[in-house]
Amino acid sequence: MCARLGEIYLQKLQQRAPKAKYFINTIPASFPFLGLLYRCIPSLVVINCQRDPLDQAIESYFKHYQEGNAYSYDLATTGEFWLHYRSLMRHWQNLYGDKILTVNYEELVEQTEKTIARIFAHCEITPPKSVKDISYHGDNVGRWRHFEAELKPLIRAFQNTQAVGQS
Repeated sequence: MCARLGEIYLQKLQQRAPKAKYFINTIPASFPFLGLLYRCIPSLVVINCQRDPLDQAIESYFKHYQEGNAYSYDLATTGEFWLHYRSLMRHWQNLYGDKILTVNYEELVEQTEKTIARIFAHCEITPPKSVKDISYHGDNVGRWRHFEAELKPLIRAFQNTQAVGQS
């Protein structure tokens, strides 16, 4: 049943973009469904891009999604969502191991060529000869510091959670 659902899903994607070789899903709320997706599409390749939790929280908060992602309209809820995301991604990583490549956004910004090479290798795709034209928003790294006073409750929540997770 799951394999058939996967086939139908991939066929629908192919109909939407007949010339596409790859399909990329960047929807933030997709991570809870990875287990089902792997059951339906065993060849699925996942790149999990993580970043500083405070930068991620304000990025989501300022994004103003048109629909869905209602968690992002409130900083406390955004923080809770992020913590659930991290926890569930650790679970998926434990289950699916090297089928999931986790990259760090800050490394992607600072070491673009090296990080992109890792991503292409994970996907078993030949990388482009040059990635010099690819750039990421380095100005978003550490952006949370501009809002540090407003983020104090979120910072404390993250610190308390990290302390609990380390014990």
